[in-house]
Amino acid sequence: MPRLPSTRRLTWFLSREFTALSKAEREALRRIHEAAPDLALLQPLIHEFQSLLGKREVGAFHPWRERAIASGIFALQSFVAGLERDQEAVVAAVRLSWSNGPVEGQVNRLKLHKRQMYGRASFPLLRARGLQAV
Repeated sequence: MPRLPSTRRLTWFLSREFTALSKAEREALRRIHEAAPDLALLQPLIHEFQSLLGKREVGAFHPWRERAIASGIFALQSFVAGLERDQEAVVAAVRLSWSNGPVEGQVNRLKLHKRQMYGRASFPLLRARGLQAV
């Protein structure tokens, strides 16, 4: 019996367009769909969601949402419920081109320095190290 692919590999298979896969990868994906029919239902919904995000089509979200809920896949229904809880932010993320990614990167970097310095020195040394890294 062949070994199951890792979660990362499985995610890669599901997010890629079928035409972009090699013959061996297509065969592996076919076997994955046979072993887990829910993934065969999930894959088109993943591609459609990627497309509406890439094209920034806010109007396409509601029809996609209905199909996702009707799919009966609990994890996808839970994902959609999470999107609906913060619908204004989701619409803004789809519609607008800017992101808070750079800010989050700086916050992550500062938290890393803080964790590394915990219990070692005073705030002035932590401040100097944070400013030096910039």
